[in-house]
Amino acid sequence: KYGWKEGRNPSLEFNTEDYVKRHPETIQNNINPIVHYIQNNQQIINKEKITQDRYNLIKNSIYWNEKWYLEQNPDVKKAKINPINHYLKYGSNNHRSPSLIFSDKLFSILYPKTKNKCTLEYFIQNKKKVDNFDVLLISSAPQNDGVYIWRIKFLEELLQKHGITCKTEIISEITDTFFEKLYACKMVIFSRPVCREPHLSIIKMIKDNNKTLIIDTDDLLFPEYTFCSGGYKSGYTTFSNTKNAMNMHSICFNFADYCSTSTPLIQKNIKTIINKPCKIYKNAISDKYVLTKPKKYNRHKGLNLLYASGSSTHDYDFSNIFLPLLNFIQRHRD
Repeated sequence: KYGWKEGRNPSLEFNTEDYVKRHPETIQNNINPIVHYIQNNQQIINKEKITQDRYNLIKNSIYWNEKWYLEQNPDVKKAKINPINHYLKYGSNNHRSPSLIFSDKLFSILYPKTKNKCTLEYFIQNKKKVDNFDVLLISSAPQNDGVYIWRIKFLEELLQKHGITCKTEIISEITDTFFEKLYACKMVIFSRPVCREPHLSIIKMIKDNNKTLIIDTDDLLFPEYTFCSGGYKSGYTTFSNTKNAMNMHSICFNFADYCSTSTPLIQKNIKTIINKPCKIYKNAISDKYVLTKPKKYNRHKGLNLLYASGSSTHDYDFSNIFLPLLNFIQRHRD
């Protein structure tokens, strides 16, 4: 009745304060943490028996660091619980990572099929060999988005022409070797990350593994330009919403070692918020992505307009300019 509200622990194996931090909804809804724990035990307890083989699998892994685990989980140290047993039974399903270089939280977000399983154990058992390579390109845009073509694919082709080995991952279509690629690469180029999961956890793991991080954007993510233009970024209905979104997105740049972008204007605005090198490489596509016009083409006298939309937000932009453009053409028929 009173103990949990005072932060008291019901046993050595359950830390009320730590559980509340991980599940703030218990306080918000006035739920006793231990009751919440029991009611949701299918989600937070790994009931699989801890065999000697499972124990040794974790103990002998390069991704397990007992000293770090105890430092990050003082409740386990205080209770004098075997850290590997705790990790296998409780820790993994509560997103308590086994070491700095392996993120349980990120793994469970990217691979929801591992729910109620020990993530590191699953990773070790299913790990695939990926040879060392130079650059991992991570795209927040799907394959059918123009951004993927002119920022990721073009850059990949450009780097490979210079003998730089590359691999690509798309967040919405993540492969089962993402972690292996992250460990095997020397550098990561992350295109258009935003301030939300799993982007933030990916950036954290990149930095925790001492990889060089380049954050790339070709988008107008910064409020300075919005204010000067008097408009707002497509997809947002008010200037205030746009400004808040841009400020949030720009937080990711604080974690970058370098930045890259497509125009001097965006480069200038990036430099107003972070003091880091920022290079320009323009949006481009290789010839194989360009449609050639038919040989028989009846060219109309006057203005011929081709509008090629890169994404759904560009459709939104075009819907705003279509009527003024049509009006202009009608008034200037020559």
